[in-house]
Amino acid sequence: MFTSKAFCCHFTCGYVKEWPSTRLDCAVKYALIKEPQDPNYGLAEMKTRKVVRVVTLFVILCVVISVEGMLRFFEFRFSPEVHLYQFVSPEMESASEGIYLEFDPLLFWRLKPCFSSDQVTINSHGFRGRALSQSRPAGLVRIVCLGCSTTFGLGVEDNATYPAVLETFLGGNGGDRRYEVINCGVPGYTSYQTMHLFQEKILPLEPDIVVLLLGTFNDWVPAVTLPDLKQSSPMRRMAIWMHTKLGSLRIYQSLEYLLLYTHRRGSTGEAIARKERSLSQLVTANYSGERRVSPEDFKRNLTAVIRKAEELNIEAILVVPPLPSKTLARNPLAYKYMDAVREVASVHQVPFVDAFGAFVENGESGLFFDFCHPNIQGNRLLAKGVAHAIRSMKEEK
Repeated sequence: MFTSKAFCCHFTCGYVKEWPSTRLDCAVKYALIKEPQDPNYGLAEMKTRKVVRVVTLFVILCVVISVEGMLRFFEFRFSPEVHLYQFVSPEMESASEGIYLEFDPLLFWRLKPCFSSDQVTINSHGFRGRALSQSRPAGLVRIVCLGCSTTFGLGVEDNATYPAVLETFLGGNGGDRRYEVINCGVPGYTSYQTMHLFQEKILPLEPDIVVLLLGTFNDWVPAVTLPDLKQSSPMRRMAIWMHTKLGSLRIYQSLEYLLLYTHRRGSTGEAIARKERSLSQLVTANYSGERRVSPEDFKRNLTAVIRKAEELNIEAILVVPPLPSKTLARNPLAYKYMDAVREVASVHQVPFVDAFGAFVENGESGLFFDFCHPNIQGNRLLAKGVAHAIRSMKEEK
């Protein structure tokens, strides 16, 4: 009687050999007894693979060096007329020239720390004005002013910017100083850049009050290639990193020419940027393309800053940006961004300063020195409105 494991007998050469009756068992036994004759067989195969890899990498390296050498021999050189990041305003070009701006992987550009000129001083924290207090005195109220070139004070000296005048109005320059106002405005900044600046560099300063003056110009201008949100994608950041590290290689320059430059020549926004060399003549009334920040994203960015401030018990004040009537006539969408500031302030019940209305009431023609930047008198009027809002806020408490 056979068990579950049956065997059959096979007589060969005078002896008996037992074989499993199932094919599976036969295959297993065959695999166990049929071992490689050379114990170094696997090691030799691994060495062969390593040699193939090394040779392949060597060949690729030789090809790259040969192509690079050939391009240099024929004096190929390509310096793109456009940067990987492109904007209608000239801040990116200023960053490349290293005047008082420099590149930033997240913010596109930032103020250059410790820069100094006859008119502009940037402190070690990367903000305009004097050095910040190393130790914060007890009872000091720290106010941070966020925004674009209007807050930065383009065209006026350090002590004539609206944040500097605001500190004077609040009595911040006396011996018993109660207020410290920090000018964190950066030329060319949108609400998108300001939102990230607030999260990355402003929160560590532990401000008590944050003043937001946005929507003056940069948010609603045409997007040359992509809106700010899309320009800051991880792939774009990798591209700018590669451009910075590999930009001197001719083979990289040739790839940049083939894959980047030819793709961008048809950009509508770029055509506007080329056509309108003077921003004072910028006309977007009939422009239907994307803006650097859409009105909807503009509101979301303001809301993000306000909500974060509320979480940390930081009081927020919004400012409706002032603009000359000529600029508004050429770019009527700017009104929508003004309305967005009022709407966000109403929804979140935060105080706002109607700087636009104040400039109209006081005769706007004598308060700007160009298409959007307040002059010395305009900066004083801005500071007056913000100072009134801060005092009113303190009185209510």
